[in-house]
Amino acid sequence: MKERKHSFLILFFFVISTILGSQLVFPASDFDWVKIETPASPEPPRSYIQTVYDPINEKIVLFGGSPYNDVGLNDLWEYNGSTWEQRFPLNSPSTRYAYNMVYDSNRNVIVLFGGEDWPTLYGDTWEYDGNTWYKVNTAHSPISRAHFALAYDSKRNVVVLFGGWHWYVDQGDTWEYDGTDWIQRSPANSPCERQQVTMVYDENREVVVLFGGTRQYAGQGGPFNDTWEWDGTNWTEIQPQQNPGARYYHQMTYNSDNNKVILHGGNSLSGIKVDTWEYDGVDWTKLNPETTPGKRTGFSFSYYPKNKSIVLFGGHIPGHGWGNDTWELIQTVHEIEAIIDIKPETLNIKSKGKRLTTYIELPGGYAVENIDLSSVAIVEVKGTQLVDPIYAESRPTSIGDYDGDGIADLMIKFSRRQLVKLKRLHLGLGLNKDIDIKISGKLNDDTKFSGTDSIRLIKK
Repeated sequence: MKERKHSFLILFFFVISTILGSQLVFPASDFDWVKIETPASPEPPRSYIQTVYDPINEKIVLFGGSPYNDVGLNDLWEYNGSTWEQRFPLNSPSTRYAYNMVYDSNRNVIVLFGGEDWPTLYGDTWEYDGNTWYKVNTAHSPISRAHFALAYDSKRNVVVLFGGWHWYVDQGDTWEYDGTDWIQRSPANSPCERQQVTMVYDENREVVVLFGGTRQYAGQGGPFNDTWEWDGTNWTEIQPQQNPGARYYHQMTYNSDNNKVILHGGNSLSGIKVDTWEYDGVDWTKLNPETTPGKRTGFSFSYYPKNKSIVLFGGHIPGHGWGNDTWELIQTVHEIEAIIDIKPETLNIKSKGKRLTTYIELPGGYAVENIDLSSVAIVEVKGTQLVDPIYAESRPTSIGDYDGDGIADLMIKFSRRQLVKLKRLHLGLGLNKDIDIKISGKLNDDTKFSGTDSIRLIKK
């Protein structure tokens, strides 16, 4: 029919879409925090921990941490998306917290460096291969330290280390580890000395991103709200229009699903933060989930591709002590609006025609070329959801600007006989009345779409 009807559904929240050029930007309500009630959880509760994702075993790995002030642990746990399970490797680093570790995707090992277990400060390097830990003796090494930043550069196959704390002295050095030795780099530009700083590798732009941190003593500067990027040769300070604000003890991870850096929480001069931000290489954008894990510091934070979520664990919770709860930041499921145009606009139940032609048009930022044809189906007729959806036929299909509005349409066909059968199934499909037909499907990236048009049943 000439007047098209639209259907637009956002599950969980209402989202207003903004189009910038050809990119469709979803606001922050597209994410929310969900607490995961796991049958088992690392004991005892702890903080000053790190987790990394192991893609070989598809699990998040946690090591050590501190169950209370100045005491370390050296146990190993894995999270499979629903629960935690303790592992018992033959060898293990000594008890510690405030260390850091990353996954080396070139050699398929977890690399751990440093940390402390008061009054001991570590400067050792360990690797975990999924079964046990091995201590690596290198010819050169950064000095012992805690509260430093670590990231893995998968383009250059090196672990990058920056800053940290060494016996009440803040560090500002940059090191790289290639699996054999540590090499100190001497960039022309660099962030100033700092601790309790975080950085992560941006796989899409092939740079290490660093944000924030603080200094040991008041009056030395900090906490900081600066953003820096390391390209393997030099540090460059980025000047975004927005930033998360000065903080330390925050965490960051890289969301490979949308190619953005995600930052959460931390401490500041005004108190502990509970906010979540994302960085696209140009600017920081604040997310506005309805739920938060609450105030805490020293928590772990890792992207989990299996669930397409970010997993937060534990930390020190003011007024509560140490935590061992698990949270996931998930992107809420949404359906984008599709314009549906069914031809012909009338359906003659006496006709011997075989197919019903339908044109699908998507909003700006989405391409009909990316529609998963096997997913397109008539799912609802006259407000009644079909138990057995009517799927589009695999051919013929074509793409063109059929309505002349300058936007590509996908042409697909449905079996008209299957639709006519619905009248015989007592769905109340009266003659000479407009009947709403809802069609839905998904894109190749699992984004859902739906739309509605009307046709009129006739009998001639």
